[in-house]
Amino acid sequence: MIDCVVVGAGPAGLAASVALAGRGIEHVVLERDRVAGTWRDQRWDSFRLNTAGWMNAMLGGQAPDAYAGGPEVVRRLERLAAGCPVREGVRVARLAPAGDGWTVATDDGELEARTVVVATGDQNLPRVPALGRRLPGRVAQVHTAGYRGPGQLPDGTVLVVGSAQSGCQIAEDLLAGGRRVVLATSPAGRVPFRYRGREAIEWLTEAGFMDQRPRDLPDPAAMRAPRRSSPQGTGSACRRWPGPAPPWPGARWR
Repeated sequence: MIDCVVVGAGPAGLAASVALAGRGIEHVVLERDRVAGTWRDQRWDSFRLNTAGWMNAMLGGQAPDAYAGGPEVVRRLERLAAGCPVREGVRVARLAPAGDGWTVATDDGELEARTVVVATGDQNLPRVPALGRRLPGRVAQVHTAGYRGPGQLPDGTVLVVGSAQSGCQIAEDLLAGGRRVVLATSPAGRVPFRYRGREAIEWLTEAGFMDQRPRDLPDPAAMRAPRRSSPQGTGSACRRWPGPAPPWPGARWR
């Protein structure tokens, strides 16, 4: 029986592996594809991380204010994985309790583990709203996971649905490619990129925003509760910030 099986060799799985190795815990990382599979196959050409180098110490060797592109992220994850016990091309089909541990059924046999870390991610399966299936065939549809650049789309105006990091980056990419773009906004929270000479992410980090954990909430189940309409009509309720007030007037924490 092995101490721990980590499922998934993306950033979370590799970070877990590094932490386990640092504590001398025997483990193996199982990856159904290659290391950083979705970072290879589901990122557009101009993709950039939305966190600066100083926040990504695990990737190593970045300038503090650099925002790495997709290929660079893959290279750095490959370098990290070289020091981890990763088994590529091994798909986990089932987990089942077994005494004081777990049986991990894979397409390469079964493993017995005392603990399991599931690091498969929750955004690697493209989800298309049901409305998309009702659009006429003449309207070309491309999911974020399959978008690479403006040249792959037919001529005409492009509607980008969703205005979080992916939607906004793709909208900018299309505009830079000379396309007319309509951005359908969502209730995704936003903050200014810079405030008082520093990036907003620095203020958020120092204020403790990044240290919040689901178990710290009065009721962790609230994370999975349906969104309520806010008085402003944005379609989502604002989550109350548990610490000091936000560092700029009019900002809202979500």
